[in-house]
Amino acid sequence: MAARIARSSNELARAVAAALALATTSAIADSPHIVGEPSIIVTGTTGDLVCSWKESGLGISATAETGVCSASASATYACVTKSGTVPAGAKKLMLAGPLATSNTLTVGTRNGQATFTIVLNPPSGDNLACPNGQTLELAGTSYTSVVVADTTAEISTPIAGTFTSSCLLQSGC
Repeated sequence: MAARIARSSNELARAVAAALALATTSAIADSPHIVGEPSIIVTGTTGDLVCSWKESGLGISATAETGVCSASASATYACVTKSGTVPAGAKKLMLAGPLATSNTLTVGTRNGQATFTIVLNPPSGDNLACPNGQTLELAGTSYTSVVVADTTAEISTPIAGTFTSSCLLQSGC
């Protein structure tokens, strides 16, 4: 009888050790990473920067992830006449920025994966003024130092390059 109890205790100890080893292996197997290259585009009508990416290896216990897209942004604004033209002269083109901008999105995970699409708006031209009879319009945008990140999984990827839009004026360029 004592031999059976000892054998059962040994089997239980082995089972517990195996379960702990499996749990440790599963925790180590979680390897958060960005899948492929993030998509970074500037919309042709609004000058917004759209950052999209997919993550995997988040683990089955992950339920939500917080993603961030950040960049250094600048925008060029123009004073436009009622007839839709931009008068000549440097004072008619104004620059807003550069400034650091970011946006955050929390998404649910599924099967250890998450997909993000985050939009950054260009710097506002609210502090710029045009002469009477002219209106302020966004003419172009530029974004540099773009970084996509997951603050929950503590991963980030810098994106090389400058992302621009030009000729956003409603009257054309």
